[in-house]
Order: sequence, then C-alpha cells, then structure tokens
Amino acid sequence: MSNNECETKLELEEARCPICQTSDFRPVLTSRSMDQLTAEPFHVVECKSCGLFLTNPRPTPAAMDQFYESGFYETDEKKIKRILTDPLMKRFHRLRLRQVSRKTTTGKLLDVGCGKGKFLTAAARAGWEAWGIEPSQRSYSYAEREAGIKIFGGKFEDVDLPDEYFDVITMWHTLEHFYDPVETLTNIKRKLKTNGLLLIRVPNSDSWDFSIGKERWFHLDVPRHLYHFSPQTLGLLLDMTGYKIISTSTASLEDNPVGILQTLMSLLGFRPGSIFNLIKGKSESGSYLGNVITASVTMLAAILLSLPSFVIAEASQLAGKGDAVTILAVKRS
Repeated sequence: MSNNECETKLELEEARCPICQTSDFRPVLTSRSMDQLTAEPFHVVECKSCGLFLTNPRPTPAAMDQFYESGFYETDEKKIKRILTDPLMKRFHRLRLRQVSRKTTTGKLLDVGCGKGKFLTAAARAGWEAWGIEPSQRSYSYAEREAGIKIFGGKFEDVDLPDEYFDVITMWHTLEHFYDPVETLTNIKRKLKTNGLLLIRVPNSDSWDFSIGKERWFHLDVPRHLYHFSPQTLGLLLDMTGYKIISTSTASLEDNPVGILQTLMSLLGFRPGSIFNLIKGKSESGSYLGNVITASVTMLAAILLSLPSFVIAEASQLAGKGDAVTILAVKRS
C-alpha cells in the first residue's frame, strides 16, 4: 500500500477527553506513523483538566483499519524472527502469568486483544480456561489454530460473552487502541465475577523514555495509540469505571530495555521500528547490497547501545518511570 493510497482514504475526527468529556487541550508534540504508512502528521495533546494525553485529531474507525493490516502490524514472520524471539517471548508470557498468579492461580481468563494467542496458549498449559478476542483477521486466523484456547474474531464490543463469568481479564497493550476506554472498561467489568481481577499494561507517558524521545518515543505509535496514559490518568479512568487498584508498577523486562534502545536509535537517525524490521527480515532499501549494509549498521548500533539501554531501563524502573505501566485492579462491588 503506497502513502498516496493511505492519504486519500484517511479521514480524521476530533476527540474529547474520555475522563473529563472536554475539548480543552494544550499541544504536546507532533509525530508521524512510525512505519510510514502515511505522511500525515498526528498531534498529541494534553487535557488541561486531568492531564491525559490524546492523539487528536485521529483517524475515524474505518480509516484506522489500514494501520493494522500492514506495516508494523503485519503478522508475516521470517524464520529468523521465530528463532530469535520465540524463546524470549515464552519467558515474557511466563512473567505475565506470574503477575496474574499473585492473586489467583486458576479459573477462567479472557485476554482482550490476544494477537496470535501465544500468551493464552501458555495460560492454557498452566491450567487456565483460556479465552481470547482479536480484531485483526490475520492474527485471529493464526490464533484459532492454537490448542486449548477459545478465540473470537472481531471487536470486543461486538463479541457476545457471558456476564460475570471471568476470574481474570487481561489487556496487554490494548486499552490505548480503544476509541472509548470508559465504555470498554465498563463493559469489561460486567464480564468479571465479583472481585474479579483486571490486569492492564499500557505505555507510560510519564516515563523517562518519553521525556528523552518525545516524538521519537518508540511506544508513542501514532495514530494507532489513541491515548497515552500515565499511572495517574489510568488510575483516574479505572476509579471512575468501578475498579479498586491493588498495585501499580512501571517495571517490565518485556517493554523497558527494547523500548529505550529503539528510542535511542531513532534519536540517532535510524528509522523508527528498525530493530523489529531487522528481526522480521523486512527490507528497508531497494537493493540487496543496501539491505545488507542497513542491517549490518542497525545491528552494530543495537549492540553498542544495549548496555546504556539496560542501565537507563533499570534506573527508570527504580524511579517509577519505566516505559510501561502495569495496574492490577479488582471489580468494585
């Protein structure tokens, strides 16, 4: 899909703060799609009342579809990616389950925005009754082949799920994609049992990495990320939708080091997402020689910046300023 094709189809709409229901914003920054699917600039603004960051204006829901079926969200993987990342992702999935298991170790678990279902596969193997919802047709087609899990294709609001059925609902980097997070969290609460557990992880706009990277922050990902939460604004949203927060953390081995590494590389002039393009085997140049040179330089830079990235990641986590915020909350009766 060419940039021109994207631009001719791109329709924008104005957003309101879902917490305050106001349109009184101050500008924060301007950035572009990190996988260059459009040349359209996107603006991030801050609600003057509660401090929530929003992408505004934003693509309409119909226009947004093109940003999920190509570019950075493509599901096609080279063999090298599976070799390099699968063992690491299995480790990350175990860490996710460990966070859930702090409160309950078995029961019915729903993952909203489950991608290819690999976390759910790990949950099923650990004894959970694993359910998932995935709007991307490509990812859903992959996930439905996984054994031991129940997958529904489509948007969360369109899937008919039983009320007060789930012991745990997880949202790993998905809430920031919903157009109406208040409605989403309210509907999720209906699906949870009394005292059911909700686990949310989103990028942290109050992180050191955001302060360093600004419009080049890896986790910014406009326009797909409609909201850019901090621990404070996510806490406000959960409180107003009927949840009691148990714990808040910005420590994440899965998100912090690689996010900081990519942000540093972007600041040095590398393309946003260059590390993931390298792992996926995606070409960034028109010639074979150009691709080899680009891949070699990218790999060298990643190696040299790995140690500083881990140091910054560790320090930011200790200061409560890590790249992602994870909140455990229970349904308030």
